[in-house]
Amino acid sequence: MTRRLAALMIAGAMMSASGCGVAHAREDLTIAPMGGTAPMRWASSKFGDRVEPRAAVLLPVRFAGLDKIFYAQFDLGAKSSVFYGKTLQAAAARAPGLKPDAKGKLPGPLTFTLGEIQASIPDPKVRADIGDPNIAWDDPEAIDLIGTIGVDLLEGRVLTVDFKAMRLSVGVAATPATVQWSPMTLKSRWVLLDATLEGKPTKLLLDTGSSAFSLLIDKARWSEMTTGQDAESFPVNSWGKKLMAHTAPTKARVVIGGLDTPLGDATYIEGTSVTQGLMMRATGMGGMTGNRLFFDRILILDAPGGRYAVIEPK
Repeated sequence: MTRRLAALMIAGAMMSASGCGVAHAREDLTIAPMGGTAPMRWASSKFGDRVEPRAAVLLPVRFAGLDKIFYAQFDLGAKSSVFYGKTLQAAAARAPGLKPDAKGKLPGPLTFTLGEIQASIPDPKVRADIGDPNIAWDDPEAIDLIGTIGVDLLEGRVLTVDFKAMRLSVGVAATPATVQWSPMTLKSRWVLLDATLEGKPTKLLLDTGSSAFSLLIDKARWSEMTTGQDAESFPVNSWGKKLMAHTAPTKARVVIGGLDTPLGDATYIEGTSVTQGLMMRATGMGGMTGNRLFFDRILILDAPGGRYAVIEPK
């Protein structure tokens, strides 16, 4: 992974840039009624001395008039899609319509494609302090991050995230008749999955921006689920904030989407706030999971139906 991508990696939804409990209508991502599909690709990252080959899921982004593929991180831990101001400023040299104004805002609507998915945001959200102005215009293999696609892609829709074929589909997908559905809740734009952890019912917050971790929990629960032996500690970066992660092996298992799965390890992160802990308790959340539990599986998220499923492809 390039240096510019490593500098923009997001550690978890607990540090989402979008706040909570506010109206998002003008910032919401809309798509053409037919939906569509987009290829996904993995990005690796280095956390201290630890290299994680599947640290983030990226989606290709194209703008009209630019013969260049940018990438956005697929992050359901972000409550709204957001674009990176420094990258937009550089891209505006070739596409003036992408230039933020003096206040850092981008005149909307902003239209773009994610693979074959036609997308638009009436009032796009921009983080002026994020991004990289050094766009590799002449390198077709370069990964130039221009934004994050958040939970506004899911709200009111069905997403099929095929981690086996590395493809994202928006719209109703064909599912086996025997698929086992489990409850899913969108609460204040947190995606909560009903699961069973160590034999006890719980809700896990889904953050597709945290591929590196099977389960993020608080320190007290981490101490209960692990012995602390063979623990690894390494720095992580969340929207420019440096935090310290602690990961250790665990024998705990989770039933998620009807599939009994060993966690392998559990992680807690220093630096999360008291407010975030209260939010977890208020929602009944038992922890946060990223993409690792779904590697080589298919995850179907049905927001209108309030349900989700996990399928193991044959």
